[in-house]
Amino acid sequence: MSWSAGGPSNGNDTYTGSGSGDSPAGAQNGNDSLLGNGGNDSLRGESNNDTIRGGDGNDTLLGGNGSDWLFGDAGNDRLLGDGQGSGGSEADTMDGGTGNDTIIGVDGNDSVLGGDGNDSLVLAGGNDTGLGGAGNDTIDGGSGNDVLDGGADNDRLIGGSGNDNLLGGAGADSLDGGSGDDTLQGGAGADTFVDSGGVDELSYASDTVGVTVNMQLGTASGGDAQGDVFAGNTFENLRGGSGNDFLTGSTHYDNIIYGEGGNDTIVTNLGDTAYGGAGDDSIYGSPESGSGSEDMLFGGDGNDIIVARGGTDTVGGGAGDDTVIAGNGDGNDSLDGGSGNDTLLLRNWVGPNINSDDITSGVYGNWTVSGATGTDALRTFTYSDGTILRVRDFEAIVCFTAGTLITTPRGEVPVEALRPGDEVLTLHNGPVIRPLVWTGRTSVDVARHPDRVKVAPVRITRGALGDGIPFRDLVVSPDHGILLDGHLVAAGLLVNGTTILRETWHHRVTYYHLEIEGHGLLLSEGAVTETYLDDGNRHLFDNAALATIAVDFAALRGNGRYAAAACAPLLAEGDLRLTGIRARLDDRAAGADARRRARA
Repeated sequence: MSWSAGGPSNGNDTYTGSGSGDSPAGAQNGNDSLLGNGGNDSLRGESNNDTIRGGDGNDTLLGGNGSDWLFGDAGNDRLLGDGQGSGGSEADTMDGGTGNDTIIGVDGNDSVLGGDGNDSLVLAGGNDTGLGGAGNDTIDGGSGNDVLDGGADNDRLIGGSGNDNLLGGAGADSLDGGSGDDTLQGGAGADTFVDSGGVDELSYASDTVGVTVNMQLGTASGGDAQGDVFAGNTFENLRGGSGNDFLTGSTHYDNIIYGEGGNDTIVTNLGDTAYGGAGDDSIYGSPESGSGSEDMLFGGDGNDIIVARGGTDTVGGGAGDDTVIAGNGDGNDSLDGGSGNDTLLLRNWVGPNINSDDITSGVYGNWTVSGATGTDALRTFTYSDGTILRVRDFEAIVCFTAGTLITTPRGEVPVEALRPGDEVLTLHNGPVIRPLVWTGRTSVDVARHPDRVKVAPVRITRGALGDGIPFRDLVVSPDHGILLDGHLVAAGLLVNGTTILRETWHHRVTYYHLEIEGHGLLLSEGAVTETYLDDGNRHLFDNAALATIAVDFAALRGNGRYAAAACAPLLAEGDLRLTGIRARLDDRAAGADARRRARA
């Protein structure tokens, strides 16, 4: 049966079909309502703002001019927001309902929902919103700045021209941003991403598990990234989610990488910008140097670790207690700690000193750089309240902790009470009383150091080295040399977890050292230990009150000065003689434990 809306009408009319398949000549001018009911209907709205509902069946709905509402309902429907090339540019709202629908938005800022079924949505002109719903949908945004959401199942999204936002949703989706600056977010499932032009962002903002994405290699795994495919060196920007992400930039573009939530690791690659966002993030600048290698590294909230490597880098710690590590690159880095109690570490500098031209004087956030002149080493940063922050290289240092008793002609004296000119008992080449020529003191913030094991003190308990040796617990830095079997052994190499312990729980430790003429041995708590030997690390000590200090006590003495002047050879990891000493000390520890159990 067919029916007609009748003659011309410029009012607001309501037409209801018979339910057997209707084909009206079309509603006339006015805000009309057309309901097809059952059957395969063809309904056309013409001018003004119409509401057209197809009902059951495979319907064809044409909105015409005006801001129309079209509902396909059940069946495989065809919805055209602006009619058959009528040129209307108003914003239409279309819902295909259930079934495999074809929906064409034409001009205007349309809102289109495919509904259940395998739908085809063509949004053409305007800034449109297309939602595929359930089913394997195809959505083409056409021109304009569109938002395309595939919903569930395996969808194909094409942004077209304009700056589009594509969301695949669940399922194995295909996302192509087209030209323009697009954001592609696949969601769950093994998705395929295509960058067809413009500055595009690969986004995992909805992921909560944590993803690993390498933009250089084109690899992705973990969370929403598992199984994803994209070509390396294609996307410009990358965004993580709320999990702990590992994000790596590419060398082809100057990438912008956003960590967002979670404790993220971001590795830049030749001139990238990294934003850690919330969480305790680790951000690494690119190792390359030269033109185009300038990175911008921003920690954001949380206690971040930021490593500036090659090139002229800009670093901003943001909120939280951050650690900034600057290396010896070819450029002048700008360092801003932001709010919080921040730590600056300098490493791998060429030459023995950090000279005045290595760091530009000026104020960077909480850091005021105190410049040096000539070849004098630049060693301090001063906060606005006058508190001094000491700069430390990654060098070895050997020290006693406060309270350590040193044998002198006047008895046992705490190390912190000794001054230059005081006499101590030395043992090198026999017992000799010798004066101190220098005493050093330095403070270490163990709690905020990036590797506590390198700076935390080692406790050698009473009798751990021999009968009555030491006669009290001896607490020293991990690189302090202990004389055993005619060799100096760093205390950290003797840790066994029972009688010799590494105390990483300390918040802050003050270390002291004593220097005589040349390198020698003295008695500390009855154990034979080394005096200070200057192998280029004297700048690690400061006898003023210090704020935050971060020192690396790595036992590396590669410049050869220590070996040439040491009073005894130093044993290193892997030496069989060290293995024998450890075995003997372990036997002592086991025997002491057995005796304790027997007494119990």
